[in-house]
Formats: sequence, structure tokens, C-alpha cells
Amino acid sequence: MRLRLLVVLLVLTNCGSDHASKLKGAMTPIVTAGVPGALVLVRNGDRTEAAAVGLADVAPERKLTANDRFRIGSVTKTFVATVVLQLAAEGRLRLDDPVGRWLPGLLPDGGRITIRDLLDHRSGLADVADDPQVLAGSRSDWRARRLVQLAARQPRSGKPGGAFNYASTNYLVLGLVVERVTGRGIAAELGARVFSPLRLTHTTFTPGAIPGVHVHGYSYPSHQGVVDPAAEPRDLDLRSARWAGAAGDVVSSADDLPRFLAALLHGGLLPRGELRAMEAVRPRYGLGLAVHTTRCGPAWGHTGNLNGVLTIAWSSPDGRRQAVVVANAYPLPAAADTALRRAAVEAFCASGG
Repeated sequence: MRLRLLVVLLVLTNCGSDHASKLKGAMTPIVTAGVPGALVLVRNGDRTEAAAVGLADVAPERKLTANDRFRIGSVTKTFVATVVLQLAAEGRLRLDDPVGRWLPGLLPDGGRITIRDLLDHRSGLADVADDPQVLAGSRSDWRARRLVQLAARQPRSGKPGGAFNYASTNYLVLGLVVERVTGRGIAAELGARVFSPLRLTHTTFTPGAIPGVHVHGYSYPSHQGVVDPAAEPRDLDLRSARWAGAAGDVVSSADDLPRFLAALLHGGLLPRGELRAMEAVRPRYGLGLAVHTTRCGPAWGHTGNLNGVLTIAWSSPDGRRQAVVVANAYPLPAAADTALRRAAVEAFCASGG
């Protein structure tokens, strides 16, 4: 089925037609290259502007809007890192505590892997997301502890505290640490410590099906790594995301994510020392927070990819301006991938205008 191009432009505050046109123009190539839909939101202080192009749901041809909720995937990690650093600030744990102190017996080398190693992906643990049976198979509903035990039996990518090696396993372990320290699950801690105080009314921890209207993610057939955007897309909305847990199961909106990043980088969620620890990148990733180089300066935040929904959430270092870009297909056709990368930079740099 060939998707016809549907465009909706939402101007939340009057920032000028030139910016609105640029935003729409940046999204359109992503959709014309084969992605069902794409949305963008830019925020600069109290000024916000957004555009959405294409479809949120292919089957009924429901238009994508900038208000739709979506899976943020690994952007969840910045939320979870914030909770862990809050607990550190409260003296309830230390970043240099070994995992074995809180979760004895979970990891055979838990005495050498620290909470800091988990936060900045230097534990050496294998990535559960590399297992096809975890992503879309018999292990997709496994709970965090069982998945961590599976990963712990795999060869290490390096020594604890050594080289950076991104692995969602690290944040599954952190979710278990939070539960052990607080006596409550990560969902409850995220709600009490981040979602509710910031009034992020469209943000939830949702391992199961997403209720209500939301963005569906899609995949296209590929041959030898080349995606065919002319083929019928497969809706991944009902594919289990339970495995992602504390590594990726937050659902949010393009309006809530900038408010979270603004509060975080302004110092509204963490004391100065813990925020500086989060921002101490080596060289591009800190404690649940990444930095990307753009033509208009560094962009702090995270990216995510879960069940066919790609999310980029960036902020200026001072928390003054943010950009969120979402596309609902993975893997991306080559032209769409190029357009998405350009759009993210265009949106972030436009937020400074």
C-alpha cells in the first residue's frame, strides 16, 4: 500500500510562519521517503511550536498530531538515571556501591560492577536487546531479573569500569536496584519523583498495551539490509515491550519531554553535584545523558527506538530550549534516515531562533 501524504501543522504559540514552514518542510522528506508519520516540537523558553506529517496509524489512516503519545524507548534511561541520582543525593545509595551490595547473587561479578558503571554503560554486561527472542520472540515477556540472569551468562564486552558499551541490561539492573532500595517498583518511583512533580500528565510507565490514541510503530521488509518502503508496513503496536522495563517502557508526548529536560538541566530535579555527575560525559555519554554535536552547539538528551518508534529528545545545556523529533518506522529507508538526521539538527537549531 502506498501511503498518501497527510499533513497537520500545529502552532501552539505564535512563533512566526517562517519557523512553522521550516518545521513542516523538515518533516515532509521523512514521510515521502517511506515513513508513515513524523512529528517535531521545538521549545524556546515559553514559546513552543510543533508540526506533524503523515499517519499515526496506517490501517484507519489516522493522522499523526503533535499531541499524540508514543513509546520513547531508551529516552526512558534519562528518567531512570534521574531517580537513581536522587537516591544518591538522599544518601540512600552511593554511585560506587557494587551491585552485589543491593542485589547479592544476581551477577557473578556483582562485587566489581558499580551503580556508576551501570549508569554510564561501562559494566561490560551483554545487551539483552541483541537477542531476537527478547525483542520479538519467546523472551519478550520475561521479567527483568530473568533477563539479567540470561545476559549475565553471556561473554562480557569488557571489564567493569572500562570501555563504553551501550546495553539496556544495565538499566534493567538499575530498575531492580531502585526496587531494592525503596521497596517500590520503578513505575511508582518515576511517578512520585518525576511525573507527578512536573505534572507530566501524558507520561506513564507502560510495559503493556498503550491505552487510548497513540502513535503506532511500523517495520518494512528488507533484503540484505535494504529496506523496501513501497512494501506493506507491519504494525508493531501489539508486539510486547515488557522486556524493556526500566530500560525503555516510558510512554510520553512531544510536549512532556521538553518539560522534563528543561527541569532536569535547570537543576529542578537534582542537586548541583548529582547533575554535574550526570553531565560528566566520557566522551559523549554521561550518567543516562548523552551529548550530540550540532552546528548550533551541543545537544543534551537521549534517543530511543522501541517497537518501530524512533525518538530524539534534545536540549540546550542550560535547559532553555529543546527539540523532540519522532518517526514511526524502523529500520528506516536510507533516504528517510538521512532526512531524520537533518530534521533533528534543523529542529534543535531552529529552537534557538
